[in-house]
Amino acid sequence: MQVITTRVPIGVVAAIIPLGNLQMLLTAVKLAPALAMGNTVVIKSSELAPATLF
Repeated sequence: MQVITTRVPIGVVAAIIPLGNLQMLLTAVKLAPALAMGNTVVIKSSELAPATLF
């Protein structure tokens, strides 16, 4: 028995990042797999987030 898995990009992925202590980590966790699969990512962070996240 042989199983073949084909991964296909789904298009645009929206990543909403909450305000908290781990903003850069949460961004990387959501961004890396989506980009690795060939998707486009739109990131929306909190308005209260520091400017270093942008």
